[in-house]
Amino acid sequence: MGENFFDIIKRVGIFIICAQAIIQFRPNASYDKYLRVLVSIIVLVLIVVPVFQMLGDADDFFVSMNEYEEMLSGRVETVDSVFAPLQDVSGQEVAETTSKEIEPVVIDAVEVAK
Repeated sequence: MGENFFDIIKRVGIFIICAQAIIQFRPNASYDKYLRVLVSIIVLVLIVVPVFQMLGDADDFFVSMNEYEEMLSGRVETVDSVFAPLQDVSGQEVAETTSKEIEPVVIDAVEVAK
């Protein structure tokens, strides 16, 4: 575990040195804040991912992410199957069907409001 810790520190240190060199030789001073944000995010990733791996939580995290991705892809397929028949329907047909369905509801609401 000690070697892993020093390996993480070594990687982060080398990355920070290289990143500072890139920031010093940037083409325009207006890019400074964007480069610093990018470097900060990468440093956080370089530190957090190995720490999770050492603690054993990284596998659970990646399993959870895969389950979430599968759930989302299932929902996308469901939405696609629901809207597939509507691709052949023209705008006029949708307007007529919608007005037929909404008109009784509006009439009932107006009568209740009176």
